[in-house]
Amino acid sequence: KELTTKTIKFWGKYHDYETPEEQLLVIDMVNNQSNNYLQWALKQLSIWHEPTISPNTKIFQIHGDLDRTFPLKLIKKPDMKIEKAGHFMVYRKSALINEIILKELKKEL
Repeated sequence: KELTTKTIKFWGKYHDYETPEEQLLVIDMVNNQSNNYLQWALKQLSIWHEPTISPNTKIFQIHGDLDRTFPLKLIKKPDMKIEKAGHFMVYRKSALINEIILKELKKEL
């Protein structure tokens, strides 16, 4: 945890945590996780691949075109691509993401 929080100023901007407020939020999230979970999560990031999904499973995938944590080139076919959005788009573009999700949910009703 300590290494992550001390070095966020160096890697944070690369992964879309740009402002001091966003970096503090990430630091807070890291500090509220166990070391076991953080080690597991970092390992999962290093070996991540797009999962195979059952054809009966309904998924609507929204992805930012600037996400460096999960680069768009590794995503086969997102249902919606958000322009100029990185990994932190759910925080930064919450109103837009909310609007998209509500629209998709209404289609399912």
